[in-house]
Amino acid sequence: MKIFFNDRHIKLDAMSFATVGYQSVEFFTDVDQLKLFVDRFVADENVPDTCILADNVSELKKAFLSLFPLIHAAGGVIHDGDDEYLVIDRKGYADLPKGKAEAGEGPVETAMREVMEETGLKGVNVIDRIGETYHTYLLEGKIVLKETVWFSMSVPGRPKLTPETAEGITNARWVGRKLMGDEAKKTYKSLRDLFISVSL
Repeated sequence: MKIFFNDRHIKLDAMSFATVGYQSVEFFTDVDQLKLFVDRFVADENVPDTCILADNVSELKKAFLSLFPLIHAAGGVIHDGDDEYLVIDRKGYADLPKGKAEAGEGPVETAMREVMEETGLKGVNVIDRIGETYHTYLLEGKIVLKETVWFSMSVPGRPKLTPETAEGITNARWVGRKLMGDEAKKTYKSLRDLFISVSL
C-alpha cells in the first residue's frame, strides 16, 4: 500500500519484503510513533519516499488510516471493443474517471456514476475490483486522505465520449494498451502504477 503526499509517498509493507529503492526505512511499533513520523514527513519535504515495515501489515494499515479523516471515492479503468483504454485530460494531467462517493453509495455505484458523468458513457459493465489508490490533500485547512477504489470496466464497440468540462476535463480519448505506459508519464504519481499495470 502506497500513500501519496503530492510527489512523495509512504509505502506500508511486511517485514520480509525487500525495500530496494528506498533511502528511508522505518519500523512500526505503535500509533503514537507512527504519527510522529508522519507529522515529520508532512512538515519536511526533504524526507524522501519512505517504506514503513511491520510484522502485521493489516494493523499498520489500520493505524495509518486512523491518522486522517478518510474520503471515499471510486473510479474505472475502462476498455472498449478494440481493447483500447479510456483516458481523460484534466488540469494538464492524463487521468481516469473517478470521484467522491455520495451518501448511501457503495464503491461500484460511485464508480459507475462518476464514469457516466465525466465521460458520457452508458452501458458500462463492471468486470472486477482491481485495487485502491491513496493520496492526501488539504481540505478546509486540514490534511485528508482519499481512498479511491478502482474497477476494471468494459464497454462494447467504441462509444462517443463527452468530457465533463465543468470538472476541468478538456478531453476524453481511447488509448491503445501499450501506449498506456507513455500516458503513465503524464499522470499523477499516485496513478502511475495503475496506468503501467494496464500496459503490461
